[in-house]
Amino acid sequence: MKKSKTGLVVLLALTMFLSACKKDKDDNTATAALLFLLDQTSGNCAVVTRTSSTVFTANLSVIPKGGCNQATITGSSLAANTLLTQANYDAAQTLATSLGCTANTKTALTTAKNAVNTSATAQSTFDTNAEKTRYFPIADLRVEGIVALNTALSPLGFSQAEILALNLLSIDLLKALTPISYLSTAAVGAGDAACITAVGNKIATDYAGVYGFDQTATTKAKITKLAQAQCTYGSGAAATSTCATLNTQF
Repeated sequence: MKKSKTGLVVLLALTMFLSACKKDKDDNTATAALLFLLDQTSGNCAVVTRTSSTVFTANLSVIPKGGCNQATITGSSLAANTLLTQANYDAAQTLATSLGCTANTKTALTTAKNAVNTSATAQSTFDTNAEKTRYFPIADLRVEGIVALNTALSPLGFSQAEILALNLLSIDLLKALTPISYLSTAAVGAGDAACITAVGNKIATDYAGVYGFDQTATTKAKITKLAQAQCTYGSGAAATSTCATLNTQF
């Protein structure tokens, strides 16, 4: 009887130990998943294009690390690219309605959407662009593009420390730029003056203080945010725009 009790105690102890181990494993798994999620939603993105055999141009944006890839940004195939582009036209159409744009502007958007990647050279153009473009996660576009940003902003009175302290545009507002651009083009083509004004007002409101997007943000006092930057590397790259860490990637 005593032996049976001893065995039961050992069994209970082993069960408790295994349960504790399983909990630790579950906690570790959850922690690892959380850290991975945080890692993928942090950082920025460099889309590098081979401009020539000696110059590589990196377009730096607030796109986080997890979205810094061809599939997310341009689509991994022509068909995927078509869907992404047409989705932006749909968003532009929704925006056109909310801003009270004319039927002519909306028709222009529909026509443009239906024409996406329908040309005979669409596939070859997509393939050519894909071949000369690469995607690299970076820690911070302000750090990676500091040389070019300093070249542009130091004449306005910014120190490097002040450039690095500028806020970054949200990813949602960055994504909204493409539909806004499509709508602006359609409104101009349709001669929709009221829509053009409405789009301009929206940009002025949503992108206030964003360097390169807010047309009034041309002084140190008005520039408060960055949405993107550009740097270069390679033997033919200009010293005034060299990337901070990108130098051999492609």
